[in-house]
Amino acid sequence: MPVTYKQIAEIVGVSRGTVDRALNNRGRVAPEVEKKIRQVAAELGFSPSHVGRALAKARTPVKIGVVTHLTKIPFFKQVIKGIKQAKTEIAKLGGEVLIEEIQSLDAAMQLAAVNNLVRQGVKGLAVSPAQDAALRDRLNELGERYNMPIITFNTDLKGLRRMCYVGMDNTQAGRASAGLMNLLLKEKEGKVFIVSGFSRNPANTQRTEGFVMEAAAKFPNIIVCGRQFNRDENEKAYEIVTDALKKTPDLAAVYMVSSGQAGACRAIEEKGRAGEVKMIVYDTLPDTVEYIRKGVIDFIVDQNAFMQGNLPPRLLFEYIFDGKAVTRGNIFTEIGIKTKYNV
Repeated sequence: MPVTYKQIAEIVGVSRGTVDRALNNRGRVAPEVEKKIRQVAAELGFSPSHVGRALAKARTPVKIGVVTHLTKIPFFKQVIKGIKQAKTEIAKLGGEVLIEEIQSLDAAMQLAAVNNLVRQGVKGLAVSPAQDAALRDRLNELGERYNMPIITFNTDLKGLRRMCYVGMDNTQAGRASAGLMNLLLKEKEGKVFIVSGFSRNPANTQRTEGFVMEAAAKFPNIIVCGRQFNRDENEKAYEIVTDALKKTPDLAAVYMVSSGQAGACRAIEEKGRAGEVKMIVYDTLPDTVEYIRKGVIDFIVDQNAFMQGNLPPRLLFEYIFDGKAVTRGNIFTEIGIKTKYNV
């Protein structure tokens, strides 16, 4: 489907007018902003299209199904925003996006949602999957028996024969975070505590593994002294970090790969150790922006939540209706590094 100036503007974080000027060589756009706009436009396949006129004549709407998880956490609200904008754009072209929003990381509920969407006649699926063999096997069956295209987003599923994955390269983000942590510790030895969300969330696992792997290979001064799971909850994160600070008085830093960032920050702040205990978290959200400006958080690793939700339904729609194939197995969102100066 055609990519709009509005979609590009949302992803880059500029106005539609700025996108228009950049793509039509009308000047008054900073070179680095223009470069970013053109990069995003190219990734989204921006080009004039006649799909809209053709679809207006179609009798049967193309149905796309989307299955999410963890929709209660603030990060995923941005993902949902991207999905719903795609839904609006596809509806204008005569298509339909059906969304199954699941609050937990429950594979059985996701499997039921997939089957429900299939019964409603969807021709393609975008799924943010839990790690589950039954879910994987069902999706592979749909792909093989019914030639249904499947795209994963935010999380991927090992062994799934999908069209592509849209989201962060979480292992690489973990490695980048180890490099940032080394800078925060000024290459001196320091104990780092890791807060994760769920053991069965591959994004959390990969961020942790990437961090530990890079630290072991290049930064032996980083000493991982513990890891606990907070189920993406603020209060649980508060308890975990409070306990870690008590048990490890010389704790140097917290690396948080999950939601619940506000709870962890509150624990550090209440102990009077803001700025002393270094902190790296994920996702540019109201809470993380507040705490990075207060000096509790040092770096935010951002993964472009909007694009993760917005791109998969549109890729599926273009493929099903117009035969436009996805040429990459992975479409990685940018690993954005945010400080208090650029949030």
